[in-house]
Amino acid sequence: MRLILTGVAFCEATSDNTPIDNIQVVHDWPGHHGQLGTKEKVPSEISYSASPSGKVLWGSLIPPQAQRQVWTKLELDEQKRGDELKMLLELLTGIGNLDLTRFADRGGPPAYPGKDPVDIVADYLSHVKGQLIKNLEKTYEGVYLSMPIDLVITVPAVWSDRAKDRTFRAVAKAGFDEKSFPNLRETIMVTEPEAAAIYVLKTMKGGKQGEDVAIGDCFVLCDAGGGTVDLISYRVKTIHPTFQIEEAAIGTGEKCGGSFVDRNFTKWLEKKIGTADYKKIADNPAGERDQHMLEPKMGRLMQAFLTAKTSFGSEEDEEHILPLPSPLNAIDDPSRGIDCGEIRVTS
Repeated sequence: MRLILTGVAFCEATSDNTPIDNIQVVHDWPGHHGQLGTKEKVPSEISYSASPSGKVLWGSLIPPQAQRQVWTKLELDEQKRGDELKMLLELLTGIGNLDLTRFADRGGPPAYPGKDPVDIVADYLSHVKGQLIKNLEKTYEGVYLSMPIDLVITVPAVWSDRAKDRTFRAVAKAGFDEKSFPNLRETIMVTEPEAAAIYVLKTMKGGKQGEDVAIGDCFVLCDAGGGTVDLISYRVKTIHPTFQIEEAAIGTGEKCGGSFVDRNFTKWLEKKIGTADYKKIADNPAGERDQHMLEPKMGRLMQAFLTAKTSFGSEEDEEHILPLPSPLNAIDDPSRGIDCGEIRVTS
């Protein structure tokens, strides 16, 4: 999928061997017109300008035509070279008369003026927290406030120490603390593929398929998400009294998830319709890695592409028709594959 998604689950754990069935996944994410969704995950997006009243909208509440912050999670792991570069420039300037202006830090301001990626992620997670609390109140009524709570945060396996620290800070700023959870005992960070592997193996142990799972068994896990892909080999370390795994080989991964398919789509689109017309619907260059703000017109087109992408099959003659936004919706140019404002995407 194009989207980076967020999922939340909770469980009343009585021991390390709590049954998988006890885990409850949050499904009721808010959507348009007060409707609640029934999906296990919600888009990791936030909009500061979608509502006329100035209200911040998030997840599925953001209308298709609205400007939104996307892929901000990936910015938490951006390598910051500004300070090191400045030191290097000072050193080089001191030993020679070099024109180093072309090496200036081009990091620029954040995609949303006045907001650091940590702040944007924190704003988004504060809304996620609110929905989680609604589910806890519904399940445990007021009792959850007195229950000891451990918070588990999952992150990509390739997350750097700096990215982990920034993730922790965003979670804390979002209010996942003693004020919202008076008996918060511990905040734990675990990699997404490790959490997925333990869950799957525990599930397998409950049926015939898992009867042969034994200590020393190795397996490969591929976690392909919206922003990152992790590939890791694990070994079963213990089964009783607790289920534990360990890395059998050093894992690898990269920022190459489903969102990168979308960036390549924008490159294809610009080549198909021409740069001049492409600029009429997009403010950012096609395929730009730092395109963390999606403009309204392009956002509507990307929603249509998301539908095409997720329904894509394997038929060679398969094709999808995407409606182009204004002013391109008035173009009829078969030479560029545009038919009455619609563009055809072949298999």
